[in-house]
Amino acid sequence: MKRFVFLLVATACVLGLMVPAFAQVNPTVLCQGNVCGGAGPRNYYYDVSVLAIQKFTSFGVGTHDPNLANYGNMVMPANWVVGIFGEPGWQQLDDPFTPHGQVSGNSGQCPYTLFWWTGTQGLAVQQANFGFDHRWGPHDVGWVCSGVKESWAMPVGTGTGPVHGPVPEPGSLLALGSGLVAVAGTLIRRRR
Repeated sequence: MKRFVFLLVATACVLGLMVPAFAQVNPTVLCQGNVCGGAGPRNYYYDVSVLAIQKFTSFGVGTHDPNLANYGNMVMPANWVVGIFGEPGWQQLDDPFTPHGQVSGNSGQCPYTLFWWTGTQGLAVQQANFGFDHRWGPHDVGWVCSGVKESWAMPVGTGTGPVHGPVPEPGSLLALGSGLVAVAGTLIRRRR
């Protein structure tokens, strides 16, 4: 009887130590987009994986473009869904691009997240590729995988650091800003 109780207690202790390993994923995100130095089949392409005993159910990257129609040739696991979430915010004109393997020094301020998740039919996975084509050039962005975020202290695109995502050129932002100023001016004149 003592052996049985000892075995039960030992099993409970081992399982108790393993629960945290299952509770939070330990993701590796490789940035392999062909516009930022990678050999991926899309402009923006991410190879996401977790440890053998884990699975993940969502992945997202920062972006400045809230229009899903601008993202072409989408790559994701079967039966997963994609959407864009966030609030419009201040759009930096000088978002940096850092080559793969170097530390960014940025904080990844993007107003939106391009987000993939399992939906109602998709399954949790241990490894998957996500990608898309977009006409905008790359800059350093953050990512999130099942609640775990990148570390800006780590090198870009090589595992746990930031990756690259689309950002409008400063000229595009200047044109947008000028248009907003013109609309505001028109509204002010109409009220007078």
